[in-house]
Amino acid sequence: MQIQNSDNLPKTIPIPRVYSVVEGWVQPTSLTPQVCIGEGFYSRILYGGICKLEYRAKGNEKYLPADPVYLNFEISREPQTLSFDLPNTLKVSSKRFALTAFASKSGPISYKVMPANVCTVSENMLSIKSTGICQVTASQAGSATIAPVSVTKAIQVSPAAVEKKAVTCLNGAKKIKTTSIKCPKGY
Repeated sequence: MQIQNSDNLPKTIPIPRVYSVVEGWVQPTSLTPQVCIGEGFYSRILYGGICKLEYRAKGNEKYLPADPVYLNFEISREPQTLSFDLPNTLKVSSKRFALTAFASKSGPISYKVMPANVCTVSENMLSIKSTGICQVTASQAGSATIAPVSVTKAIQVSPAAVEKKAVTCLNGAKKIKTTSIKCPKGY
C-alpha cells in the first residue's frame, strides 16, 4: 500500500482482501488500534503513524491454520519545524535562564535537560547548577495530523569570571585606577 496522509481524520480507506479456503474472507485485526482499526475490507484511520493490520486464517480438520499475513502502511503527518535559540556559553553565575522555542504549528513546547548535576529545567526556566555541558531538548508532541518535532542544543557552562576590583594609585596629585594587584612604579 502507498503512504496515506492524515488529512481529514478520521477517515476510512479500502485495504487489500485476504481469502481463506476454510473461512472465506479473513477480517483484519489492528495491532495499532490508536492509529487504525480494521473494519471488513476497510481500515478506519484515526491518527498519523504506522498502521499495522494482521490477517489470521483459521484451520480445520483438513487444513492447518495459515501463517499470519501482515499489512503495514504509513499515515504521514504534516511536518513542522521548531526554532530554538540558545547561547553557546553561559556562566555558572547566570543561575537561571528563560528558554524560548517556537513550533511552526500550534501546541505547547516542553523542555528536557541533562545532566542534572549541570542544569535542571522547570517549565521554561533553565537553572544552572555547575560547570560542564548542558544539553537542552525542546519538543512539540504533534497531534493526529501534525508530526512531532524536537531540537537538542548544547550550552557550555563555564566558571564565573573572577571579578577584579579597581585599585586607586596616587602619586602626589596624579591619580590612576588599575585592576592590577600592585600600583605601577612611581605610584
